Amino acid sequence: MKNPKVSVIILNYRKPDYTLKCISSVRKSSFRDYELIVVDNGSADKSVELFSKVKGIVLVKNKENLGFAGGNNAGVEHAKGRYICLLNNDCVVDKDWLSELVKAIETNKGVAVAFPKIFGIRNDGSYFFDEKYGTKCYSTINLLHYPFMVESQVADKVSVRHMAGNGFSIFDRKIIPIPFDPDYFAYAEDMYLGLLSNYKGYKVINVPSSKVYHQGSVTSKSMKRGDFFFVLAERNKLLNVFSFYSGWTLIRLIPVLLLFCIFTNIACTNRIISRFKAYLWMISNFGLVLRKRKAVQKQKVVSDTEIIKYLTCRLYDESTAPVFFKLFIQALNSFVFAYCAIVSLRTMEFHKKRIRDGILEVV
Repeated sequence: MKNPKVSVIILNYRKPDYTLKCISSVRKSSFRDYELIVVDNGSADKSVELFSKVKGIVLVKNKENLGFAGGNNAGVEHAKGRYICLLNNDCVVDKDWLSELVKAIETNKGVAVAFPKIFGIRNDGSYFFDEKYGTKCYSTINLLHYPFMVESQVADKVSVRHMAGNGFSIFDRKIIPIPFDPDYFAYAEDMYLGLLSNYKGYKVINVPSSKVYHQGSVTSKSMKRGDFFFVLAERNKLLNVFSFYSGWTLIRLIPVLLLFCIFTNIACTNRIISRFKAYLWMISNFGLVLRKRKAVQKQKVVSDTEIIKYLTCRLYDESTAPVFFKLFIQALNSFVFAYCAIVSLRTMEFHKKRIRDGILEVV
């Protein structure tokens, strides 16, 4: 049998019912040139036994839970397709979901990653357009790699993204052979994929004609691990910051990072210990951080200047802040804007922006 065009990877951890439903959904796809790989992430239940009875899948059995990053990497190692499609197991897909993704990644020049329009599910079982996944006209991250929505217009056409990636992406393995750093385990590993694509000179695009319906956080919610995932999210954002930026950019960002850490921990005291666990990991594993940084820096062909112009300098979104914090946050964001002007960190606020054919451009 010839190699398929696409390898679809579904990761399972102790949620076989969701995974089987996802498999059934994928098999109804209009696009047929794919293989289906199910990766069991060391589940201590009947998952492997159930999947062993499913015909037409490649079953990868990890001995332990490698997280979203390591689990999907294991699936990629067994894949035969030119394109790799990662799919959360708590999803069902539209029948043209995959055909639209493949068409978009093949017909749009310079694209490494594409992802669909995501719909969330309400308590009554109905679905709604889920804006938090960055499927508006334009979403970005700030200088410290926290997500931001900067435009409210919904994109109905294929739109260029800068940074966004997620657990529903299709990517070209000729450009990105292995999508994630396995040490990330979970959280911000999707941002790593988007950043790596952008810094290698390729685009990430959203394809609204491809639709996926997502339950949301089924696996992570079932894992009773205290602040484990919060610590990972904070640590991995820091890893991205220290891995991707040049030394000169990092030097200029240190005051912004310190300001953010001080204010965030004062304003949100309930997570201080968790955040300090992330800070301590970065310090105690400094040698490993340097090695990760060296590996990423070797792959960069695009300068920080070109990436930063698509980022926002705002530390916090004042529109969602409590009334008594709003003025302070506005002042803080204004201060950071002035600082960026002084040290020439020219974020999107310093450039002209325009929307053309549903795409926000920064010029």
